[in-house]
Amino acid sequence: APMLAASSNHVCAGAQVTLTATPATGYTAAQYVWSKNGNIVNTSTTATYTITTDAGAGTEDYTVKVTYVGYPCFSPQSATRTILRNAPIATITPAGPTTFCLNNLTTLNATAAMSTYLWKRGTTTVQAGGAAYIPNTSGNYTLTVTDALGCVNTSPITVITVNPLPAANAGADVGICAGEFIQIGSPTNAANTYTWSPLSGISISNVSNPLVSPTATTTYTVTTTSIATGCTNTDAVLVSQLVSPSTPSLAATANTVCQGTNVLLTPTSAGASSMNWYKNGILQYNKATTFTQTVSLPSTSADNYSLKSRGANGCLSSFSNSQNVWIKPAATPTITATPALVGSTITVCVPGGTSGSATLTANSTTPSPAYSWRLGANFIAGANANTYTQGVTTTSNNKVMRVQATYPNGCVKLSAAATVTLVTFGCTPKLGADKGDADELISLDENMMVAYPNPTSDILHIRLQNMLENEGKLLLYNHLGQVVISQNIEIIQGLANETMNLQHLPQGIYTLSFQTDDKNSVLKVVKE
Repeated sequence: APMLAASSNHVCAGAQVTLTATPATGYTAAQYVWSKNGNIVNTSTTATYTITTDAGAGTEDYTVKVTYVGYPCFSPQSATRTILRNAPIATITPAGPTTFCLNNLTTLNATAAMSTYLWKRGTTTVQAGGAAYIPNTSGNYTLTVTDALGCVNTSPITVITVNPLPAANAGADVGICAGEFIQIGSPTNAANTYTWSPLSGISISNVSNPLVSPTATTTYTVTTTSIATGCTNTDAVLVSQLVSPSTPSLAATANTVCQGTNVLLTPTSAGASSMNWYKNGILQYNKATTFTQTVSLPSTSADNYSLKSRGANGCLSSFSNSQNVWIKPAATPTITATPALVGSTITVCVPGGTSGSATLTANSTTPSPAYSWRLGANFIAGANANTYTQGVTTTSNNKVMRVQATYPNGCVKLSAAATVTLVTFGCTPKLGADKGDADELISLDENMMVAYPNPTSDILHIRLQNMLENEGKLLLYNHLGQVVISQNIEIIQGLANETMNLQHLPQGIYTLSFQTDDKNSVLKVVKE
């Protein structure tokens, strides 16, 4: 029987092995018949035969028999030569589902222990070495392994689908004052659902941006779930309970006063940076803690004032005590008069006379007062109407008059003083106002005197006509009844044309008078 040798008895699956037959000593082989696993696979005249091993791990048994020259029969079979095939196991075993969420990754494991491992996604190497790999990107994954003999094998493709996580945004950490609400979270995405925890202090727990009002510092967590994939994501926000300042107190100098008297409201507070002021429950303004509020406007009923302290963190305290303040309407009465009141004086002009009178009228912007007139410090008996006529004489002059208003709410107000003064020389009577001794009105015949232009800023032209006298006097009076310009006039044939320079006089209303022995003509003149 021939001898059978192999170039290698242990090879990688698919590798080539050369078999060599050696005839028995003293014989010459004429033909070689090769068998694999008992089946003839080749007949040749050469002593070598190259085989390609099968795929996969296993063994192949080879034998050879020969015919010798000069001998018609085959020799016995050679001893069996067993070829061992190495085929490393290259398979991937996922530890879980191959479709998963990014926050729930699946591990890919090599099925058998090998010398080397090479993981790829498509043609891209993602990891060299390691019998396990955790993919975080969708793709086609393969594993190439090498055994101790250096044999290489690549696994079939394992398809991995990694679903992204939905966005979860609970918002930035924030502080909140006691009793207030604040919105947390982010805008809604219709592709997701939302769940918040804990439920304490939260308005609605299944929206993306609820209102919260915790009673203590709380961490709220939102869980966002993708409707399409079921993947979830979470985020948290810290809502801190801020400390509010202490409740302030409010003091008032008075609670009920009459118009013209101020009420001072003064706050007291610890730990406040400013104050919110409220009138009848409505916020009016924010001011410093050292502020003292002056209440002076009248009202028909009491107004309620209160305040809250505002801390440096923006939080408000509870309401202070309240102060009901009523500034009763009570305007100070004023006096108007005929003749007119100029400053504090009513000038009764009666040239050459010895007595005259002025009519005083009481006025008030507050309704329904009861009036009482005073002469000096004394009330005048029975003088309770809104008008009063006061006489003056050369021997009883300069009457100081006041009027007192008493209102239905009990407030009493006294007017400023008005002095009635009789003037009998150097003055011009006011039209239709002052009276002479004979109680006759001083008349005005406007056809006798014309002044133009009126108003004027400098030169006033004066025309006198229909005059019987040969001479007279032009006098210009200021509002105090003082003569500021005096000119003697000569009448020729009942007519005179004169000018008067007013440039040096201040602006205002003046009285122009032409006086003769028995007539007095007056005009109003405006200096611009």
